[in-house]
Amino acid sequence: MTTQLLSDWFVPTVNYLPLGSVARARRLPRPGYLRVAQDQNVDYDTVVARTQARYQVRLLDLRRLLGTQDIKAIQRALRVRPRDRVEKGTLIAVLRRGLVPRKVYSPVRGRVLRLDAQGVLLILTKVQWYNLRAGFPGVVTNVFEPWGVTVLAHGLYLEGVWGNGRLGAGTFRVVTDQPRGALAEDDLDVDVRGQVLLAGRCDQPDLLSRLADLGVQGLVVGTLDATCVEPARRASFPVLSIDGFGDAGLNERAFQLLRDRSGTVTVLAEPWDRRLAARPALLLETPPTGQRVTAAPAATLRPGQTVRLLRAPYQGELGTVLSLQPRWGRLPNGVQAWGVDVRLRSGVHVFIPVINLVIVRESD
Repeated sequence: MTTQLLSDWFVPTVNYLPLGSVARARRLPRPGYLRVAQDQNVDYDTVVARTQARYQVRLLDLRRLLGTQDIKAIQRALRVRPRDRVEKGTLIAVLRRGLVPRKVYSPVRGRVLRLDAQGVLLILTKVQWYNLRAGFPGVVTNVFEPWGVTVLAHGLYLEGVWGNGRLGAGTFRVVTDQPRGALAEDDLDVDVRGQVLLAGRCDQPDLLSRLADLGVQGLVVGTLDATCVEPARRASFPVLSIDGFGDAGLNERAFQLLRDRSGTVTVLAEPWDRRLAARPALLLETPPTGQRVTAAPAATLRPGQTVRLLRAPYQGELGTVLSLQPRWGRLPNGVQAWGVDVRLRSGVHVFIPVINLVIVRESD
């Protein structure tokens, strides 16, 4: 049997970068067009690139409309070329046969794409654009056309597990003194307008609509209760879950990093996209430092690394990888899996499947 080492395991990484300058790649889902240049300053909501998300095409069967099956005759009859813009009523083709020439006019406004081999003319009538925003205030340090850019931002950078797809910024406020502290009605007053709130967990879906009414600019929690997921998805402000779902609350390390902080925070609550290696994240702005760290989506598992556990009964807990070599172990439910021995912060040693942990990365 082949011996497997930890260097053979490439494990997802969550970045907890306390202070420094973080380089975050912003990438389109498909090739597009850049809207910024290298070394340009951007705000969190600056559109840095765009691409076509959806489009509608009108098909004109010129064989039927011109009354001929001769493709070459149709090509000669065309009065437009690919990429030409046409208005409704623009003359598309004229076929001179007999006493009365046959004419075809555009029924829509759009842009000519092409004439296919069957004599069908394609006209692009409507385009919906996907705008990629910078996500964080900073400087464009790299452009990789036609896919996107890298933005260098300064501050405390923390990645999460789930986001509702919104983007926003506001004054940071911690409303709990415990990692498992739940967002409560008593935390909501008129002073929350324009603020981004941090709580250990959220288990009352009605509070999410109250937050919108009060003008809250964002909500960051350790975990979301299942009943809060759909209201959070519909919320008009960004909602970011650092540790996922359930009632475990915020992991201890993230709470230590955030509990005494203040200032302006930006919440990029985009969905976690493994294909684009993009996690939802927050940035608490601080003055620039000399240290520059690139947010990494994955890393090689090594002894001594800090990891966060993803499944009960240890969900959200942090530990240290002990074993140099992963082993085939049996879990309490009888399932066997490849895993490593981890020492929790409490001192307890546990066997954890590799698939049930992520590396907590705090520096290069």
